[in-house]
Amino acid sequence: MISRTIGWDEELHQQEPCFPERYTMVYRNHDLIGFFAIREASEYLYIHTIQLVASFRGKGYGTTLLQHIENIARTKNLQRIYLSVFKENPAQKLYQRLGYKPIAQDEYLIRMEKLLEAN
Repeated sequence: MISRTIGWDEELHQQEPCFPERYTMVYRNHDLIGFFAIREASEYLYIHTIQLVASFRGKGYGTTLLQHIENIARTKNLQRIYLSVFKENPAQKLYQRLGYKPIAQDEYLIRMEKLLEAN
């Protein structure tokens, strides 16, 4: 999706992850099935990226992963989660189903927000 929209920058890609401490690997039965990266701000959590191996998409892992991220936000007493998603990314439907609402967009991306209920 990056190549088809904003363009691929190999040099920039080789520098990732710039903040490896933000990345969490996701395993199933000792097999790496994906990863995610989040950034905590004073009043919200930002999902930088979620990546799942293609064969594990559409099987509930994304939902479970997003619920896990929401639990992280709650333990930190954060009541908002933000993310950006490419307009053509089918994961948009998952985000909307889980309560994320579009709040802004540009040519390529939709910015979404989820408000978490206070504990």
